Amino acid sequence: MARLFMKIVCRSNSAMKNRNSGMNQWKESGFTLIEVLIALTISGLLIGFAVSQVGQIAAERIALQERLAAETVAWNKLMDQYQLVEGWVERTSSAESSGSEEAIGREWNWQLEAESTFAEDFYRYQVEVFPGNGSVLNSNSNSNSETNMALLAAYFIVD
Repeated sequence: MARLFMKIVCRSNSAMKNRNSGMNQWKESGFTLIEVLIALTISGLLIGFAVSQVGQIAAERIALQERLAAETVAWNKLMDQYQLVEGWVERTSSAESSGSEEAIGREWNWQLEAESTFAEDFYRYQVEVFPGNGSVLNSNSNSNSETNMALLAAYFIVD
């Protein structure tokens, strides 16, 4: 059984001089095929790991952007309610307790709940924000559309 063994050899000028001067010593330097394949395998694994990390960072960036948009919608609704409580804006007869709003090019559904506390004239307002129908989260998620992206609460004294 014959074995195939390759060796990539780089010969320097001094090795050629040694050969020409009658010496049978070759000054060999270089890498074997196995060493080159191992180096390429390690390089490929490192590059593959780096590419997967970049993909994960991009996905986390999108998720963070979605969460920030949902929290912004929730804060805006709480501030609208605060302006109503303080009398800074005119109260209409039909106070909204739910609706939808657009942020970062996506639709967000929100729901506002108000409940009284043990103290007189002290109320807790809670806003939940859900991805809307056209959101990327709904199309890629296995969960139902009732998974909230933001849940914020504030306490106001109502005179």
